Amino acid sequence: MVYVVCRLNTKLRTGSSHTPLGYLTGHKTNYNNEYQLAFGDLVIGFNKNNVNKSSIDVSRSDRCIALYPTGNDTGTWKMYNLNTNEFVTKSQFKIIKDL
Repeated sequence: MVYVVCRLNTKLRTGSSHTPLGYLTGHKTNYNNEYQLAFGDLVIGFNKNNVNKSSIDVSRSDRCIALYPTGNDTGTWKMYNLNTNEFVTKSQFKIIKDL
């Protein structure tokens, strides 16, 4: 449901030069960040907060399902982590094209 509302709020209305989200926040919509993924895309989300990069116990990436963009300037998306079964926020990710 959140994904659909995000998409509706980034669509230009007839006779208007602003999106509903633009009226609310005062910022122009960055379509490259908003539309880089779609709902349900399988992605690899990278964990940028690993302190010890050489440790084999700490995962550097996780398989995730893209849910919806968070609406910030960095292109962060809310995702469902398939390894931990938790909802996470990722700003660094790569789309998995082939399963």
